[in-house]
Amino acid sequence: MILIETSGRFERKTMTENNQPLHHITPSGKHRNWRKHRLQSIALGAAYKRLGVGFQKKSERVFNCTRRIDFAKPEEGQLGQTVINRYGCKDRLCPGCQSTRSRKNFMELMGLYQHYKNSYPADRAAMLTLTMPNVSIATMKEDISALLTGFRKLTRRKPFEQAVRAWFRALEVSYNQETGLYHPHIHALLLFPPHYFDKQHNFYLNHQQWLKLWQQVMRRPDIKHLDIRMLKAHPLSNPEQGKELAMGKAIAEIAKYATKPADIFIPNGGGYTVDEQVIFALAYTLKHRRLIAFSKVFREFRRELTPSTKESEIDELDVYVWLEQPDVQTVDYFLHEFCT
Repeated sequence: MILIETSGRFERKTMTENNQPLHHITPSGKHRNWRKHRLQSIALGAAYKRLGVGFQKKSERVFNCTRRIDFAKPEEGQLGQTVINRYGCKDRLCPGCQSTRSRKNFMELMGLYQHYKNSYPADRAAMLTLTMPNVSIATMKEDISALLTGFRKLTRRKPFEQAVRAWFRALEVSYNQETGLYHPHIHALLLFPPHYFDKQHNFYLNHQQWLKLWQQVMRRPDIKHLDIRMLKAHPLSNPEQGKELAMGKAIAEIAKYATKPADIFIPNGGGYTVDEQVIFALAYTLKHRRLIAFSKVFREFRRELTPSTKESEIDELDVYVWLEQPDVQTVDYFLHEFCT
């Protein structure tokens, strides 16, 4: 298949007889809704365009996000296809790019955790969620700065240093459409050495002590909520399977998007709409932010681990290209193949 781009849209020079909409199934058997992400990126691009001159380049990049995806041809007996490359915009608010980034973070964190467990097999893991009262657009930038500074101070407190050997944290911002308020919070994965639970060391912190410590570093006695829970195995027949499932769910929660697409994109007759003022607030607030961070132990493990890369020849790819008609929002993917 030869692809020609004319007037800003891809056209088919020749067509396969069985041209069909894309229903992507991953090798693990999950269905991935690329069409939904594409429609949301169109809505995001339109919102950037409405914001004026300073956002036009962003608008163009987002409008062209994921117009082409390259898949590896499935091996014999393989259930689905692996994405080799998706031509994304890499915008922080783009749902498709967020989804891809989330999966990459998940795989990296799982690899780091497994490497960590090889070095410290007796350590136990917990998920910590740090919150603050909901904030408005006017103060959100300063409030998120205070939240990240508070976490940095928390990691330097003696009770934290005594209790935690390694940590990973991710910033998340959710939006309430009814109240118009934003809820920034931090998800953190904590690794505790065995002596944390030993009564003679007196390092263990209960829920109230964690909350008091968080109030102190934030200097906010009005913070009333904090969540910390040890990761326990799912009640399955295979104990090892249960541990992996519990850890996978926790890491997926921690590694997910900085903003939830469901919070800002509103379904609208086959497409989506989004408030440009919400987009402006999030883009302005999250600009140049470190949304994820690793402790020293994890940083050292990251340097030891080298990411694996898989290269494919052009005749081993299935190429899906997004065909768009002018002024039509309900678009779909179609299958194309490069032929030698």
